[in-house]
Amino acid sequence: MKYTLKSINDDAHEKVPKLAHGLDKILINPGYHFLKNPKNGTYNYPPFLKSITQPEDFDYSKLTPFIKPSEDLTLQKHAENLKKKYVGSTSSMTGAMSQLYFLISNFKNADTLKFSSAFAGEGKSMEKMLVSEQNDYEKFIKASLVEPNDNLEESYIYSTFKDFLVRSQLDCKDQRLKKITFDLKTRAVVAVRMDVENYKETRGYQITKGAGLLQSFEREYYDLVRSAFLKYNFQTRIGHMDGVFVAYHNTASICGFQYISTKEMDRRLYGNSITGNYSFNSTLTLLNEILNTITAEIPDKNLILSFSANEPSQSLTLWVEGLSSTQNEILSANDSITTPENTETKKSKLTYPENPDLSENSDKVSLQDIEIEIDPNSDIRKYNIKVRTFINDELVNGEYMLNSNRDKAEYDWSITQELVREPHQDYKIFRNKQRTYFTRGRFKDKVPSFIKTLREISKRCQQNTNEN
Repeated sequence: MKYTLKSINDDAHEKVPKLAHGLDKILINPGYHFLKNPKNGTYNYPPFLKSITQPEDFDYSKLTPFIKPSEDLTLQKHAENLKKKYVGSTSSMTGAMSQLYFLISNFKNADTLKFSSAFAGEGKSMEKMLVSEQNDYEKFIKASLVEPNDNLEESYIYSTFKDFLVRSQLDCKDQRLKKITFDLKTRAVVAVRMDVENYKETRGYQITKGAGLLQSFEREYYDLVRSAFLKYNFQTRIGHMDGVFVAYHNTASICGFQYISTKEMDRRLYGNSITGNYSFNSTLTLLNEILNTITAEIPDKNLILSFSANEPSQSLTLWVEGLSSTQNEILSANDSITTPENTETKKSKLTYPENPDLSENSDKVSLQDIEIEIDPNSDIRKYNIKVRTFINDELVNGEYMLNSNRDKAEYDWSITQELVREPHQDYKIFRNKQRTYFTRGRFKDKVPSFIKTLREISKRCQQNTNEN
């Protein structure tokens, strides 16, 4: 039986705000849009949008507090009424879904063709870039882009898929779009992403042209395709959204904007929306089946699940940590998938460890500097997962694309538990590799020439800004 994602509150968009300041015209005009024309210095949109409120100057009381899925009473009530095993949010699911997608797609690369010749030597692998985001600035930028809203509550759309009930936050809407709502995203420019620990040295970097290897919208879009499109695509699909509105920034000012439809992301990621629909539904189905298997084997325990797809072996490693009673408080600080109260399913809490947020400067102690220790009383298990894909009853090796809805696509999968001599030690090594993912390969003593170039460009841009 094939499953599809279905919303249970189609009126969720009624209280969602609209874009302000004339930015809505970007939604129906594809391409890149400068905030300020780099050739003549005139503003295409209100000048006050240029400056970004810094975290230390922002009034946090103006923000609606985030409600974790486990504390969302509406989510819990819907789950109980619909008898769903698992409840969660887009942020708690997309990381694991990405790893499972790599497996289901046979590690398909995104389409990076038709970029200018400057990118011919760039790598094409998805999710392999050692970059991070300046997430601190997202909430401040979003607040400046939408119309004032008296509604103090966030707007959510709730959807069901097999045993899941999933919550997705709705950021913005426009009735001219086919699916009405869309996501707001902020994206730090390449100079900040590649040198995030020293972002104050690179926040002068500006986008000054449409195409080119650096200082261009093409550079930012190229990196988006490789490192963020899959996450964005899953989020818009879970939220039944039309696409994403991206504001590019350098942490000090906004550089420009772009609207990217879900259909455009489908083309880059999967080849077309037919393949995208199959990939998304299969990924969610596989995640559901894995959770059913693991919670049946390890009932009545809170679990931490770590997924890691491995392209050379065409398999996925799943580490499962069944927490001891002394470790359960760890989960309270994490976004997670839970089983709702008062269900027939034995209650569990499932957490996927996230890569550390490197948005803070090095003045503060970061999670990446704290080695993860594993409770010797926790139950550690390692699994190996394999997937085989069949198109029209034929086994497919390598990348594939469905050409029509008449194509028959299906998969089978297997999960085996691996015997590990020292599971706690091996798991600790694995978790700490995850912890340092964004810092491995970074410079310590010698600064790479590429980073030097980005810093020089940033300094030059800052000087030009000061002179003007």
